[in-house]
Amino acid sequence: MVEIFSEKQNGFTWLDVTNPTQEELMEIAGEHAIPRSSVKDSLEPEHLPKFEQIEDKIFIIIRVLDQEARTKAGSIQQASRKIAIFYDKGLLITIHRSEQPLLRDLKTKYVDTGKVQKENEILLHIVYQALKTYEEPATRFAEEMDVYESAIFLRKKVPDILKSVYKVKRRASVCFRIITLMDDVVRRLNELYKKHYLAQDLLDLQLRLSILYNEIVDESNHLLNIYISFTSQRTGEVMRVLTIFSVFFMPLTFIVGIYGMNFDFMPELRWHYGYYFTLAAMLLITAVIYFWFKRKRWL
Repeated sequence: MVEIFSEKQNGFTWLDVTNPTQEELMEIAGEHAIPRSSVKDSLEPEHLPKFEQIEDKIFIIIRVLDQEARTKAGSIQQASRKIAIFYDKGLLITIHRSEQPLLRDLKTKYVDTGKVQKENEILLHIVYQALKTYEEPATRFAEEMDVYESAIFLRKKVPDILKSVYKVKRRASVCFRIITLMDDVVRRLNELYKKHYLAQDLLDLQLRLSILYNEIVDESNHLLNIYISFTSQRTGEVMRVLTIFSVFFMPLTFIVGIYGMNFDFMPELRWHYGYYFTLAAMLLITAVIYFWFKRKRWL
């Protein structure tokens, strides 16, 4: 479906194309002299963000975070939606497979009101708003990580928390990769329109999001490492207790083993005080081991 978001009398033409057929795209490409290779790229759903300048024309692919994507979406394609943009003097064409509310919002806010009458300004606004879709999730992920960190240190349902931490890390890693891939698009636009205030805002936003998502990924890795350290520490404590018990019982077991052998000639077995002497020896050995452990500060 092809919609005209802006006509020449507004200062430029803006065509918004949703889920186009091959024939519709080829018709648009022929009418506006768009290279066929770029048209093919605009149809490819797996394409990553990129910036191409072909003579006077600019071809951009950006990816908008899909707010309805499942929380377990683990790839760029699952977590975001692609928008292909063709830009030329007096012309802007946006192509996407699914409806993109942000484009219609920009039309209502800037084109219908006459606030923007240049295609390059709308281009900057589109890329800026596409990046803004990653801002709210980043803030939410950062707040969730603070909650999970406190819960891990308080040992509250740690296995369930770890699953949540892993999910946040997975989504944040995907978003971080997209923001990183958008870096070239943002920098090239900044070079072209460095005098425009929005170009610098775009660069600042991309840098801030990149740092924020990188911190979230680092924090999630840090929490996972803390849990592994806690697990190792608990295992070490268990082994320490078992070792202490074994040290106490080894000499006692040795004594019991000796007197449990069925030899015919063991004179002390018939000694009147043999039983009491053996118990006293066991208690003495236990006491010696206990005080030795205390002295070494192992207890």
